[in-house]
Amino acid sequence: MSQRSRPSWRRRGAVVLWCALAALAVSACVGQGLKQAVQNSDERLLERVRQYWEARVRDDIVEQYSLEEPWMRERVSLTAYTRGKGATKILEYEIKGVEVKSPDAMARLHLKYKILFQKLAHLPLQEMDIEQHWVWVDGEWYLQYRPAVGPPKTLGGAGLNQE
Repeated sequence: MSQRSRPSWRRRGAVVLWCALAALAVSACVGQGLKQAVQNSDERLLERVRQYWEARVRDDIVEQYSLEEPWMRERVSLTAYTRGKGATKILEYEIKGVEVKSPDAMARLHLKYKILFQKLAHLPLQEMDIEQHWVWVDGEWYLQYRPAVGPPKTLGGAGLNQE
């Protein structure tokens, strides 16, 4: 092999440098794309949380059901889902914040509601802070199914809650 056909160290260094710069440029674009995706994900989550709670304020059970995770909707019919609603009337909500930790997220809310049971209807407006879990399924945010917890257990009938 002649001296001319062999690449010089300078040329190899330039090729390596260009490859490194190209890799940095690509990773910066990918990083920016991921940052953009996360930001869009936060915005989309906030939109879905608002959509769910607006449906709760309007008592739109069908829309609420559509925002529940697909896994739950495959197992619980709309009729059965409807039976579990109606104990409270949401009057106002405030989204305190959302936090995405792919593939799931948390929404923190403050609620104002009225209890609708006839024997408790005399109670004043109630307020509560809650955390709601959301999951990312097939490119969309859904409210994660969390089964209700049963009544608190007592120790020896003394009425003390177990921790």
